[in-house]
Amino acid sequence: MPWRQLSPQEAGQHPLYGVRGWLLFFMILVVIAMAVRIYGLLVGPAMDTPGDVQVEVNATFVTAFNAIAIVLYAFVLFMAFSYHPAFPTVAIAALWIGVALDVVGMLFFPTEITVTGGRPEARQVLQQQIDQTATASLTIGLIVNVVIALLLTWYFLSSKRVNVTYRHRVPAEG
Repeated sequence: MPWRQLSPQEAGQHPLYGVRGWLLFFMILVVIAMAVRIYGLLVGPAMDTPGDVQVEVNATFVTAFNAIAIVLYAFVLFMAFSYHPAFPTVAIAALWIGVALDVVGMLFFPTEITVTGGRPEARQVLQQQIDQTATASLTIGLIVNVVIALLLTWYFLSSKRVNVTYRHRVPAEG
């Protein structure tokens, strides 16, 4: 699509300028996601332990991922609300870094959940259920994150509001 450049003053006067509409909705989602990650860091992984069975969770990668995600979210929010022209590129990069971290985490740093105590049969059944649930959750989470990253990449590249606000351009009239 051909674009016509605007001066910063012209862009600021344009009706589509600013963090509003879908862009504001995205920023609200980022704040919510950041709060969830902070909660995850503060509380840590928790599991119910039925009866005399003990469930131990080693989630070092999850903790590291939460910390990285919080930093990325904060940086994206700063770039968005400071109206920095690199915001769309930074937001797209952050989305795909998140997807890459999901893949790396699934392949190389699985969350280790160990079941001890109780009867061996019950322990084995519980361990299988936990492993199956964890695998399904991670796979579904990755698919959802890829779909979200694709949709938001398209939005940041094609949105008139994003182009006016951060790139100071509008579609050229043909």
